[in-house]
Amino acid sequence: MNAHRTTIETVTLVAELNRREKAIQQQHGEAIQAMTNAFRGFDRTEAERRFGLCLMWNELHELVSQCVKSLTDPSLITYVCDGWFLQDLIRHLTPGTDEEITHITGARIGPVRVLSRICRLTAQTKTPVFAKGTAKSCANAEIEILEHGNVLHAMAHSHPGQGAVATHPSSIDVNYMGRIQRVGADAIGIIITRDGWVRFYSVVKPFRVFVMGSGVTQVEEHVLHIALSD
Repeated sequence: MNAHRTTIETVTLVAELNRREKAIQQQHGEAIQAMTNAFRGFDRTEAERRFGLCLMWNELHELVSQCVKSLTDPSLITYVCDGWFLQDLIRHLTPGTDEEITHITGARIGPVRVLSRICRLTAQTKTPVFAKGTAKSCANAEIEILEHGNVLHAMAHSHPGQGAVATHPSSIDVNYMGRIQRVGADAIGIIITRDGWVRFYSVVKPFRVFVMGSGVTQVEEHVLHIALSD
């Protein structure tokens, strides 16, 4: 895709997102008014239903706003996913007691990266506190990603322990991610725990993350807790 075509498509997308944002704002306002009317009419059930709609429209407004900001500021990459995907990622990386690793890709629109595809890697070495993929599986994953017209978005792995503190990157994590990013990769790191904590991290590249959907609790800018279903 040449630069001219990319620019045209980005401008078109920004215009479309701005149009959709106005429609979302209108729906949000109507939901708020309907909720207010339900409260005034002492219809608690309807008020609660309308409140849920308000939250939904508010979440969509935030997502569209983030996408517009990202598309108009190409120096800052935004990574987008949902809680459902992160649930799958946690399950994928926690089949046993050893640390597991994976690569992640998905669609890209300008500086927006959608995390949607888990690329399996074969471990050369793994223990409860360390894992390293084989050179062949890493190369095969990258080839498959490129063959589908995508790029590497993130490298994820599991950590032992519980709670947000267990997701802090180790010195090995920081050094490796720094090397990858300094040679030009836009990929970020993701660390998860078995009790549902997720941390997105970078060493030299600024980024945003937007996670939508149910069961997501944001604790810090890049740290979230994901509710795990049975």
